Amino acid sequence: MLVKRIDADVGVSNPDGTGFGNGSITLALAGATVTFYLGGWLGPWLPPWAWSAIKIMLVAAAMLGVGRYMPRIREARYLALSWKLGISLALANIFIVGVIALVVPI
Repeated sequence: MLVKRIDADVGVSNPDGTGFGNGSITLALAGATVTFYLGGWLGPWLPPWAWSAIKIMLVAAAMLGVGRYMPRIREARYLALSWKLGISLALANIFIVGVIALVVPI
């Protein structure tokens, strides 16, 4: 083929649309995970920025490695799960908080 195919809605020559967007989302999520759950910049021996960068790269590599072997879940399954489980748990939460609010004096 003499002409390179470029999708108009993607804007890049990558046919599946993955590129900078997915990588930046992965790094942002890894950064949030490191900050909230892994102590962020805390660690011995190295400067704080180095610990943060090492932790972010390890979490991003773990996310990409695990995500490669996990099956994709369609939107219909998420919706079915939210209707069956999510709403039931939300109503149970409202009931429990209401009972606690009535029983515990303020």
